Amino acid sequence: MRNLYTEGHTLASLSLSKRSPSWWPTASTDQLRQEFSDHRKLIKYLAGVPESDVIGAIAPYLEISNNYVAALEAEGYAYDFSMPSRKSPPAYYPHTLHYRSSLVDECVVKGCPTRSFNLWTFPMLDWIDPKTGRICGNQIDGCNVGNRADKIYKFMLFNFNRHFEANRAPFPLYLRPGWLESNYAARAEALTRFLAHLEELDSVYLVDFNSAYRYMNMPDDLRGSFGNAEWQECPGEGSLQPCTASNTIECKYADIVPSYAQRWQPPVNISFTTCAVTTCPPNYPFTGNPYGE
Repeated sequence: MRNLYTEGHTLASLSLSKRSPSWWPTASTDQLRQEFSDHRKLIKYLAGVPESDVIGAIAPYLEISNNYVAALEAEGYAYDFSMPSRKSPPAYYPHTLHYRSSLVDECVVKGCPTRSFNLWTFPMLDWIDPKTGRICGNQIDGCNVGNRADKIYKFMLFNFNRHFEANRAPFPLYLRPGWLESNYAARAEALTRFLAHLEELDSVYLVDFNSAYRYMNMPDDLRGSFGNAEWQECPGEGSLQPCTASNTIECKYADIVPSYAQRWQPPVNISFTTCAVTTCPPNYPFTGNPYGE
C-alpha cells in the first residue's frame, strides 16, 4: 500500500473490517464513523500515508444508507463511489449531494441517500455490450469480452467513445487484478493499446479519482496555466521512502477470527508486512483498536 502511494496511486477506504453484508444496512452513523475513521488511522500507522490524502470511500457490498453518507461527511471524506447508474447516454458527471440527484431516482441498490449531504458522488457507470446494446455491469469482468486482444480493445474503445463523443463525462476504468490474470496476454495487450490510443488524444487525461475530484472543484484552470494545474498533482508521488526487503518487517497473529467469518469458520493465522513501524503492534489491529494496542 505504501509503495502504491509513493508511485502516485490514490488510496481510498472500503472500511476497516468489511464485516458481513447483513451488518451494514442497519449500522448506526457512529458505528460507520468508527469504521472509516479507524481505517484512515490504520493506513497512517502501518503505511505512513497521511489521513488527509484518503478522501474517497466505497460502501462494502454497495450497502449504502443515509447513515453511511452521514458518517463519511462527519469524518471529512470528500467523495463516495458506491452509487451505480444505468443512465447512458448521456452519462452522469460527478456531482455533489447538496441537492437531490436524479441518480437517486434510478438507484439500482437499496439505501441511496434521500437527504442533503456535503459530499460528492462519482457514479458507478456501466459498460455496454456493443453487439447487443445491453448493460453488462460496472466492472469489465462482468462482461463477456472474448479472448482476443483486438476484440477486447474494440470493446473498451466503444465504451470510452460513448463518453467522449457525447457529454464527455469522466470515463471510469474499473479493472480488478483477477480480470487481467485470467487471460493476461490478450487483456494486457488490449489495455496497453487502449491506453496508448487515449494518450494520442490531446483533450484526454488519465487521472485518478482524487485528481478528478480536485478538477471538478476548480474546472476554470483549463483557461489558465493548464499544464501546471493543481488537480494534476499526485501528492504521494515520491513523498515517502518505499518499502524494500531491507526495511520491512512481517507481523504475524494467530487464532484471529476475521470479521467476514461465518460462525462455523475456525480462527485463522494472519500476517502482514510494513515498513512504517519498526515493531509489530502487540495485537492484531481492528475496528475499535486500529493501533493494535
